[in-house]
Amino acid sequence: MLVALGNRRYRTLTMVLHGRTMIRTGLSFSVLALAAALLGACASREEPAPAAAATDDDAICQSRGFKPGSDGYVACRRDRDHQVSMQAQQSRRDMRKMQDYMMDNK
Repeated sequence: MLVALGNRRYRTLTMVLHGRTMIRTGLSFSVLALAAALLGACASREEPAPAAAATDDDAICQSRGFKPGSDGYVACRRDRDHQVSMQAQQSRRDMRKMQDYMMDNK
């Protein structure tokens, strides 16, 4: 015997099957969100190869008018390294914050 009772206001569907009660509230969304969270946690962020990053930094600094070896070029490369370092730190902080939130709100 299958009986379906619904509450339109909260979009909750209660199904009773052989005396067992199952409440389904946005089940498909919950499963999708859980899958996305699990896959996102397992995904590894690929860092650009150091040679490629150095080539990009070199191109950026030269496009700003600095010649390799000049004081301005050295400062530009140092600033680029600092920016990349700060972005990596922020990314790690954000990831840690998200992990803590997920663990606290099971």
